[in-house]
Formats: sequence, structure tokens, C-alpha cells
Amino acid sequence: MCAVASGQNAIVKETQDRLKKWVETRQLISEEAASWMEEKDVLQQSIDLFQAESNKIQADIDEANSEESQYAEEYQEQEALNENLKLALKELGEQVSQIERSVLDFRPALPAPLAEKLEPFFNRIPEDPENTKLSVPERVQSVVGILSEVDKFQSAITLAGELRTNDSGAEIQVQTLYLGLAQAWFVNANGDFAGTGKPGPDGWIWKSDPLIADKVSKLIGMYENTVPAVYLAVPIE
Repeated sequence: MCAVASGQNAIVKETQDRLKKWVETRQLISEEAASWMEEKDVLQQSIDLFQAESNKIQADIDEANSEESQYAEEYQEQEALNENLKLALKELGEQVSQIERSVLDFRPALPAPLAEKLEPFFNRIPEDPENTKLSVPERVQSVVGILSEVDKFQSAITLAGELRTNDSGAEIQVQTLYLGLAQAWFVNANGDFAGTGKPGPDGWIWKSDPLIADKVSKLIGMYENTVPAVYLAVPIE
């Protein structure tokens, strides 16, 4: 009887021990599960944060690529515009060169007062248009300055004091009245040296004519408003 009871006790104890271990194991599993759930939440939050940051970085990259593409298009457009401007500037330079040659061709026909005034502009016309430090706009400015002054002179009557060589080879101080670029008359203060002038291929051609001295003196007087204006016939060549 005792042996049977002892065997039963052993079975009960073993069963209790197993049950205890099973409970401990369940508790451990439950604790591990709870800990994992906490860690899982933390990991999920970290994943969500990293995903959001990754999305933001990707969005920034996409925006940068879009801006880069836009800048590339703008750069290409600017490059095309620059090339067109260079071509236009080159064509303008060729046109300016032609005008410069034309201006230099009629330079000898300019009367002394106008030629002296335009000297600084003529000095800025390059001898070799293909090899000059002057920019096209600077050259245009010089040409426009010359043409503007020539046009003003052509459209006006100009009185200038000059030295003129008489028939004896002596230089005489005279007053010269220019009718634009077409005609001129001169006379000295004594009224014994006078004549006419007109432009020629190599410069102005002057001819003395003492007989017109009185008329030229009156013409200059009318220009200066020192004598009454009257009809006066003067020689025109």
C-alpha cells in the first residue's frame, strides 16, 4: 500500500512540476510577446519616420531634377540667344565697316571747320576693322557722331574764320560763309581779297574773285544781323 501511495505521489509531483514549468513557459512567452509588441511599435514608428524622411528626400531629389531640367532648357535658350546676338553683332560689324569706308571716302570733301570738329571721331575709326580693340557699339557711336555732325552742317549756314592763300602765295585771314556742304564765299577784313569755294574730289577748291568782295561782306553782315537783309545775287558754282 505504501509503495502504491509513494508511486502516486511521485506521479503527482512530476505532474505538478511539469505544470509549473508549462505555466512559467507560458508566462515567459507572454512576457516576450508583450516585449516584442512594444519593440514592434518602436520599430514601426522608426520605420514610419525613416519612410517619411525617405519620401521627403525623394521629393527633394525629384524637385531638384525638375529644376535642373528647367535650368537646362533655360541655359539652352540663353545659349541660342547668345549665338543669335553674336551673329547679329558680326553682321552689324560688317555693315559698320562699309559705312566707315564710305565716311573715310568723303572725308576730303569736308570743309576745314567741320573736318577739325570731326577729327576725334575719325581718329577712332580703326585702320583694320578685323583687328581692333574697339567694340562694334563704340564704332557705331563714332560713325553716328560723324554723320550727325555732317547732317547738321549740311542743313545750316556756317560762318568761320580761316586762313586763305591769295594769288601771291600769302596767307590772309578771311571770314568764310558756308552754305551747307555745297558752296562757300570768303572775304578779308579789308575787302580786297574775296572769292568762292566748292567741294572737290581731293578737298575744297577755292577761287579768288575780288569783284565779289562787297557782296560777300554784305552777305556776312546780313548773316550776323549787322546790316539789313536785302536780295543779293552772289555767284554759285
